[in-house]
Amino acid sequence: MSSAAESAQQTLATLTAQLCEAVADFEPSWSRGTLSYVGGGIESYVFKLQLRTGGAIALKVPMVRYIDNDNDQGLDAFDLFRQERDLTAYLRERGFPVPAPVGLRLPRTDDDIGFFALQFIDSDGSKPSTGALGGLLAQLHDLPAPSFRPIAQRLDRWENSIALLIRNRSDVVEALSGVHIPSVSQPQLIDILNTAPQRSALLHMDPRDENMLCVAGKVKAVIDWSNCLIAPPELELYRVAEYGLWNEAVQARYGTALQGEVDADALSLVYRLYTATMLAVVFLSEAPDPIRAEPQVARVQKLYANLIRKLGD
Repeated sequence: MSSAAESAQQTLATLTAQLCEAVADFEPSWSRGTLSYVGGGIESYVFKLQLRTGGAIALKVPMVRYIDNDNDQGLDAFDLFRQERDLTAYLRERGFPVPAPVGLRLPRTDDDIGFFALQFIDSDGSKPSTGALGGLLAQLHDLPAPSFRPIAQRLDRWENSIALLIRNRSDVVEALSGVHIPSVSQPQLIDILNTAPQRSALLHMDPRDENMLCVAGKVKAVIDWSNCLIAPPELELYRVAEYGLWNEAVQARYGTALQGEVDADALSLVYRLYTATMLAVVFLSEAPDPIRAEPQVARVQKLYANLIRKLGD
């Protein structure tokens, strides 16, 4: 075993021991359950607590308390957990498939450990059935938007938040890749976003297969709401397109079509840039992958070139 693998294994063993103590402190009856590590992403570890009384709970533990990377700065992981707790409760009341929130334990000292507990959803690892994503997004976007400002929405208006993040991430892409990124100013981006139809909805903003827990292709729950926004639904639809997940089946289930890149207007190009710049930063910095970073940087360049051409028409 490599030293890196040994270190990761030791970190996980230490974390598991700390989590056992925190679980017993939060709910003594849970201490008789069986704790096992399920997996993790960029922000959180996920454990399964199999209860002696039956049923299971998922425990999300932040990898770091304060998130500070090239995509996101100054975020408290427990603020994200609070948001997920409140949002999943809101969505369950309206029939949208999400795990039920169970509880939130905040760390009491710098050395203590906290977690977000929610219903554990059994899944078989299958992908959503053909077009299911379109139906889920249509259901989500038809719901009344909750009356709070999501954490990812830093500024007072969604247009200002999106423009700021596109501009900041573009600068990071240029600095890390050494590739010139054609410039469109933040005020220009805001002006374009201000042309969007005045219809806002709750957007998940990370609708990948990994965030849809399925059994035999049927989606049982949608998870991970850290990137959610309240903004025009088209912002999420173009994210799906940039993920490479938009197809005829998804479009048919959602009930609307997206502009092709040949006839794209400035607004759809800016929507695409929001996702393209984020992905480029991920592959350059958060989860470095040179093979995926190079074409993603080229994608950002192409979108900017098309946008500048459109603005010049």
